[in-house]
Amino acid sequence: VYAGVNSTTTYYFALNTRNQFFVYAALSNLAVLPPAPTAVSMEWTGAAGDGLWHTAANWAPSFVPTAVDSVTIAMSAVVTVSSEAPAATFQSLVLGDAWGASTPTLRVGGSLVSTGPLLLYSGARLLSATTSALILGDIDARSGALLTHEQADAISAPLLRLQVARDFVLSVGATVQLTGRGYRGSQSGAPGEGPGGGLSSGFFSGGAGHAGYGGQSNPVGSVAGGAFYDDFVVPSLPGSGGGASHAYGASGGVGGDGGGVLIAVVGGTLDVSGRIDAGGTGVSGASGRSGGGSGGSILIQAYALTGAGVLTAVGGPGNNQGGGGSGGMVAVTISSSYVAGASFPAGAGVAAFNSFSGAAGTVYLKMPGQADFDLFVGGAEPVPERQGVTPLSRPLHVDVLAVSNAVIRSTTVPQPVVAASSLTLQGRYDVSFSSLVFPTAGLMSFVVPAGSRLSVSTMSTLPDWDWVVGGLNISELTAKS
Repeated sequence: VYAGVNSTTTYYFALNTRNQFFVYAALSNLAVLPPAPTAVSMEWTGAAGDGLWHTAANWAPSFVPTAVDSVTIAMSAVVTVSSEAPAATFQSLVLGDAWGASTPTLRVGGSLVSTGPLLLYSGARLLSATTSALILGDIDARSGALLTHEQADAISAPLLRLQVARDFVLSVGATVQLTGRGYRGSQSGAPGEGPGGGLSSGFFSGGAGHAGYGGQSNPVGSVAGGAFYDDFVVPSLPGSGGGASHAYGASGGVGGDGGGVLIAVVGGTLDVSGRIDAGGTGVSGASGRSGGGSGGSILIQAYALTGAGVLTAVGGPGNNQGGGGSGGMVAVTISSSYVAGASFPAGAGVAAFNSFSGAAGTVYLKMPGQADFDLFVGGAEPVPERQGVTPLSRPLHVDVLAVSNAVIRSTTVPQPVVAASSLTLQGRYDVSFSSLVFPTAGLMSFVVPAGSRLSVSTMSTLPDWDWVVGGLNISELTAKS
């Protein structure tokens, strides 16, 4: 027996042996390895008072959790994984308690890496303060749980990036809440933050752009909305802030904030029975004539999708005579199984007093077996006649193209050919393409109601399609044989 041996240290020793002929042999560098780590159930106490995950004195027992430990944080406290610390690890992590009595927040500024599950009870919050992926085996977010990220600013733009090996369940009443977590709206006559920030003349202000242009202010002031940016197939950027006016209030107006960003890769089933909201915000009261913030981005890749929840990135409304914010972008790719039920609103931020509403947002859906994809532009909610444009900046070859309450223009040169097996136009719209091709046989019809416009330079279609015309402008109609 050797005294003073440390179980966390590897020791080496040499062993000499002798056979019956007195021949000696030496076996060297044999290692005595420390025992395998033992799983421990750990609870947060916060006794050290600094709120840091990597401070051993904050835990009972008093050491930093490892990859084999079962961890519980059931106190109303903010626990921070610092950007300067190693990755936080665990075998399983529970935030909150089954009764909803505690409201813990896990703020991740660095890395979170585990092959095990994360369970969030009602009142628990997961807060990302980084652009790095939070790597987990499973996520189970119960009713009342919230996942979000810190708000973007001119210096940094955190997002909620999740890499889930197996299943992600967002239960009814649970929320990925990213509303207004993008770039900030401006204050006191300045443009909004972000690549699509709404402009301001000091008295009138435009809405922020994203999927399309932000809404222009009242034509009397004629201040432009923010520019469009990002890619509707792989959106990854926050919504931008609306412009602000000096008017109404001693401190001036405040523009709406842009929506945040969710990027989620799920190896198993994503169950969206709750709500994923990356909408922009508007303002009211003393912030008259200020623009709305634009919707943010939701990008999801999953093996399977189920649930009857909501995924939305709607633009924020303009205030008084300020322009509305553009809708954001939602893109969902499913590789194996899709059980229809979720809704995907992608509307624009509305405006009043003759200002322009923001451009319509986009929803890209690619489901199992699709060679192409479905594209939805706009939402079911009506918007005023004046509206920003949603440019389509890449050639389209889609299975379904659905437009509702939107203004669409192509921006590529030459303009893109749009191919579709189904075209749905609803509400008030203004759609312009250089070429439109319907390759699939069948009897289909749609209405171009009074006040709407479909403008196509060249159309290829099948002879048994029906057209109900009102505001239809086709310079050349070619029937395919």
